[in-house]
Parts: sequence; C-alpha cells; structure tokens
Amino acid sequence: MRKRAKARKLQLLIIDEISMVSSLSCNILLQIHNRVCDFKGATEPFGGISVVVFGDLY
Repeated sequence: MRKRAKARKLQLLIIDEISMVSSLSCNILLQIHNRVCDFKGATEPFGGISVVVFGDLY
C-alpha cells in the first residue's frame, strides 16, 4: 500500500518520550503535521487525527 493511502487511513499518532523533543526538533513535528495534512487534504492540526504524547514533563 502506498504511503498516501496509508496516511489517509491514519487515525492515531502516538509519540513516546515527547520530553526528549527539543525546540529544534519541534520542526519534525511541524513536518509530520504538514505531511499528514497534505495526504489527508485537511486543514485541522495534524490532519484531524488524534495525537497522544507520553513523556516526563517536569
């Protein structure tokens, strides 16, 4: 199955160890957002999919 077809079916994105993402790495999150929105043809954050993050935020 092609990446676009898989991305259109995506309903949930799980990111573990979000505390390890530095401000510079936040660009990666923006790229994920842009790519999913493009694949799904959506304008909502992260293409309207649910995003669950885990990590030690202290």
